[in-house]
Amino acid sequence: MLPLHHPVAVAEQTATLDIISGGKFLFGLGQGYRDQEFQSFGVRKRDRRRRMAEVIRRLRSEENVDFEGEFVKLEGVAIAPKPIQQPGPPIFVGADLLETVVRVPEVGDHWIASRRHTKSFLREAVPIYKKALDRHGKEDKGLFLFRDLCVAKAPGKRKSGSRKPTRRCTRCTRGGVNLENDTTCALMT
Repeated sequence: MLPLHHPVAVAEQTATLDIISGGKFLFGLGQGYRDQEFQSFGVRKRDRRRRMAEVIRRLRSEENVDFEGEFVKLEGVAIAPKPIQQPGPPIFVGADLLETVVRVPEVGDHWIASRRHTKSFLREAVPIYKKALDRHGKEDKGLFLFRDLCVAKAPGKRKSGSRKPTRRCTRCTRGGVNLENDTTCALMT
């Protein structure tokens, strides 16, 4: 929920996590979608994408950032500590709609496909994403998929241990998707 947080705090927190992880931190972010979350922070939901893209990259890569944008004004800001990875940890962006998939390269380095995405959606979205990467001069480093997984020692436990994630996946796809014929939310058996 990046649009609900100040970019200087986010840049410093991600740098700290990168140091703690020894330069292995991956920065996953999303623009949010629940109205009540935006209302509780006093942020207009329609401004979320512009708030995300405004200044994070500059804070990670420049020493003294002067910036006056629509939502943030900074004068001579330098984040501390600096991340190990330069210019900073890779940014993974969650995007659920075709119109947001095409904008991932504006903000991030990689797209994370949701557990809600069907095979047919991915067949349509992946070429759109690749074209967007080309337009922004970014390398295609593959597709990252967010999935639920249940691992159990005993075969009989697999099914019972997978019920909760399966229910969550079903709730996420309740918009008429046939889970048996057209989904990447599959159970391990």
